[in-house]
Amino acid sequence: MNNKYTLEQLFSAPVYNSRVNLNIKPYLNLCLKEKRKLNNDNYDGEKLENTSAGSKNKYVLDKKQFKDLKNEILKHVNIYGKDILEYSNDFKITTSWISFTDPNCKAHLHRHRNSIFSGIVYLQTEENSGNLVFEDYKNLNDILLNIKNYNIFNSELWYYKPFNSKIIIFPSHLFHRIDKNKSKIIRVSIAFNVMPYGAFGEGDSSLVI
Repeated sequence: MNNKYTLEQLFSAPVYNSRVNLNIKPYLNLCLKEKRKLNNDNYDGEKLENTSAGSKNKYVLDKKQFKDLKNEILKHVNIYGKDILEYSNDFKITTSWISFTDPNCKAHLHRHRNSIFSGIVYLQTEENSGNLVFEDYKNLNDILLNIKNYNIFNSELWYYKPFNSKIIIFPSHLFHRIDKNKSKIIRVSIAFNVMPYGAFGEGDSSLVI
């Protein structure tokens, strides 16, 4: 019997993990200063009990104080988009905001629209401060099988543990959430969305942004 086979990750959703090569302390201090000014009216949308809160400012990385961090993030975006995925397009950060997850809080399941990539830079984390959890709705199966070892092919959930200076970039259509922060610190991160710009596509599918 010939047991040779090939296995391909068809239509995979590539998730990029790396570190920002910057001292993150100044950016953390800026974010914490912003949090001290916050009240319920400064949060984005309705502030629900025991949930993460996002800054009302959705262009945080456009502020002069964040210029170096924004440039560092763009380096990683280009590695992801140009070197790994091998797109020839140029990319820009559109929206960006601070995310605060207080102790005993978490973030609901969601995805990002009107963007091609999304990402997170972690500025303050600790053990048990809340994993980033992806859920795959495309592969939900009505037949519940017994799994010997979980892997990226058979899992409906996949966890990423945050740490300070970590940057993660992923396709914006992926549903994700934050586990409950079981530590005693405020989990602080900056999230961002990315779009291509310039001319791309061809024929009746061409577009200029």
